[in-house]
Amino acid sequence: MDGDLRPVRREDAARLAVLLTQLGYPTEEPEAAARLRYWGDDAAGVLIGADVGGELAGVAALHVAPLLELTGRWARLVVLVVDEEHRGKGIGRRL
Repeated sequence: MDGDLRPVRREDAARLAVLLTQLGYPTEEPEAAARLRYWGDDAAGVLIGADVGGELAGVAALHVAPLLELTGRWARLVVLVVDEEHRGKGIGRRL
């Protein structure tokens, strides 16, 4: 199946810029690289990528927060995007 899941890496900045632009947020590679540095330093965020043939084809971004009233944490999906050339193949569902 297409879309092996893996962490998003700093070297994915160019592909991340393409994906964010397709999502409606025009982004250049340097901006994407800066955002990846920020996310890498933030323990409250998780970036999951879908890899197709060695290329980042999709991304899910989650904000994770601890719960005070219960044991555990919750996560909020804040971004989900699949490259337009890979849509309809189940990658978004896997992410």
